[in-house]
Amino acid sequence: MKSYALLTLMFVVCSTGSLMSMELIKYEKSRLNFTLNHLRCIKGYSAQNMNYDVLPQDFIGKNILDAVPLNENDYKALDKGLTKAVEKQITVCVPYSLKDKESLVESKFLASITSVIKENKKNNFFVKVTPFSDDCVKIDD
Repeated sequence: MKSYALLTLMFVVCSTGSLMSMELIKYEKSRLNFTLNHLRCIKGYSAQNMNYDVLPQDFIGKNILDAVPLNENDYKALDKGLTKAVEKQITVCVPYSLKDKESLVESKFLASITSVIKENKKNNFFVKVTPFSDDCVKIDD
């Protein structure tokens, strides 16, 4: 009788754990990840729960600063973020926005830029792009 109760308890615990992990996966945040070479050209990408005006595979081979139409301030901020990530070897977060060509609706994003030194001693990059809300805090240096 004790073994039956123990097996039942184990089943309930495992089932609950599985259901809880399914909920976490279902509601995980949207993101788009890029890997860049030392010239800041996009080498690869992965995506999760994001809608696009331009397909991510169309970015392959392009400089990340030229892949989408950025306004002058956002271009400079991302350029500065890439440089700072290399110089200080830290992850730098840079907010930027894009306007839809047809509706002119502005979407805000946050680029988390990490410099990665490869065997060739050149700085490659990992960039995670997530939707950005006004609830986020921007910290200037």
